[in-house]
Amino acid sequence: MLVNFYRSARGQSALKETLGPALHDLLQEPAPSIRTDPVDVYKTWINQTESNTGTRSSLPYEVSAADALLHPEVQRRIDIAIINLKNLTERVFKAITSNLHKLPYGLRYTAKVLRDSLQEKFPEASEDELYKIVGNLVYYRYMNPAIVAPDGFEVLQRSAGSSLQPEQRHLLGCIARMLQHAAANKLFPGEGDHLQTLNRFISQTHLKFRKFLHGVCDVPEPEDRFNMDEFSELLIVNKPVVYISVSELRNTHQ
Repeated sequence: MLVNFYRSARGQSALKETLGPALHDLLQEPAPSIRTDPVDVYKTWINQTESNTGTRSSLPYEVSAADALLHPEVQRRIDIAIINLKNLTERVFKAITSNLHKLPYGLRYTAKVLRDSLQEKFPEASEDELYKIVGNLVYYRYMNPAIVAPDGFEVLQRSAGSSLQPEQRHLLGCIARMLQHAAANKLFPGEGDHLQTLNRFISQTHLKFRKFLHGVCDVPEPEDRFNMDEFSELLIVNKPVVYISVSELRNTHQ
């Protein structure tokens, strides 16, 4: 309920200001190659070769990932795709971390309470394990959907009748997946060199993510933030009013 609140109109400006400019710039540029699956890259290469030459390739169309990587052209294309994917992911990640101060206070305070409560209940848990759970709230639940479908959360300004192209959605989905893996320090399974390169990037970005999440949780208590104490209400002429729907009330007590 909290995440939905901060993704609604009342908290939408934070997402728009944080992610909007970076995603807009990415989508205005020609879509680079970011496909890193060896078989997919191999088949694309074969199809392009046949289209350019007008003749059928002598190479087999169905191959394993290991066999596909034996071809220098496939490896070259994957290397380029990995560089592109890392650069694009880094750009969005920098947009997130450089706008820490724009995140809603309520979301940040909830992340702090979540971390402290887990630390109290599970004192044996490592700091890395605690921040993985905090990252699930802050990144995966709050930011990830807006990166995958920015038009659905009005993070991007789109003209009437326009929509994102399939290759643009694929690009955003790949960036979101990389950031999701980095937030959770989830490495890609396998021993291929291309996977090891991505895994090193994920591990490095995870350390930066943890530093960012530490900053997310570094917020004052509400009474300090709003300069209030137990006597503040007595001095207020117009008493505060809380607006809550029936569904929100029901969800609160579930």
